Amino acid sequence: MEKSKRVVGYARVSTEAQDITRQIELITAYCNDRNYHLIKIIQEKISGARKDRKSLNELLDVDDAVADMIIVSELSRLSREDDILSVLSTINELLKQGVDILFLDKQDRIYKAGTILSLYDIITLSVEAKASADERYKIAGRMQTGLRSKLAQTPKNLLVIDPKEAEAVKYLFQQLIDGNTIRQTVRVYNKLYPYKLSYSGICRIIRNPKYKGEIYRRGK
Repeated sequence: MEKSKRVVGYARVSTEAQDITRQIELITAYCNDRNYHLIKIIQEKISGARKDRKSLNELLDVDDAVADMIIVSELSRLSREDDILSVLSTINELLKQGVDILFLDKQDRIYKAGTILSLYDIITLSVEAKASADERYKIAGRMQTGLRSKLAQTPKNLLVIDPKEAEAVKYLFQQLIDGNTIRQTVRVYNKLYPYKLSYSGICRIIRNPKYKGEIYRRGK
């Protein structure tokens, strides 16, 4: 029988306003499904723009004496810094310390302990990190532009929040702002919410001015 892997998880949000719970749930569920021993989940709740990141330093202290694998929900969770080289350096450092690395949104790829990133890995991770950053900025820009436009055109007495819809849509947009692709967001979203969405469904939502401000006109 294969020895149960010892796992350290890493969960991160960029601001205190975001909810870290779902990342913790995904990491915990993955370990439970495979009978892995989840030692702890290191949590990071401070903006990635901050250079003094104690949680990341704690992660970099993990070696094969502590764990066999590190699990992160997505690549963008490991580092939100735009310096792609820092992401690659972090991954290589952990691999040299004898631990596997798994990103839950890339379950077909486990970066194996004791190796270094290949040229293919470096190119793939760099492209993915750059794409995540570009998509995050694009979505954030659309949200801010759409919200300002909608609020400017809509009288305040007609603004109404639908709490159930707002919670789901807010989570959806936050996933995209945080650097996840639409396909990654579809997979995670459909695990957490009862009303399922397709790729095209999410595309319609993020283009719809109604959702950008989480508002609608009463009687419209």
